[in-house]
Amino acid sequence: MLNMCDAEPSGVSAPLKNYEFSLLLDFYGDLLPTGSRELLDLSCNEDYSLGEIAQLRGISRQAAHDGIRRAEEALLKYEDRLQLAFRRQTALQLAADCLRQAEQEGATETLQNKLRELGQFLGT
Repeated sequence: MLNMCDAEPSGVSAPLKNYEFSLLLDFYGDLLPTGSRELLDLSCNEDYSLGEIAQLRGISRQAAHDGIRRAEEALLKYEDRLQLAFRRQTALQLAADCLRQAEQEGATETLQNKLRELGQFLGT
């Protein structure tokens, strides 16, 4: 996963961008105003076009675009400051690496099971 703090959203492919913003929406969505959260949810999670969002919400395509862009900028700002998504992804990778090494080195089943539990807890 990209460190979203370093990525310019417009330089990322649409599916990857949607996935990343969907992930950030899971972490920080409750911090957004309801309208902004809903616009971004329709765009990223429901894959609605700007025209569909505008029609559904009774707003112009430009208003839908601006609302989504503001929500994306806010999520990137939260991630830049708090780094919860980055830390979770790093913890997931470390847990997977530890489990792989434990299996290769013949660690006890108890340790391997605990590492699997950790990975599941973190969301693998």
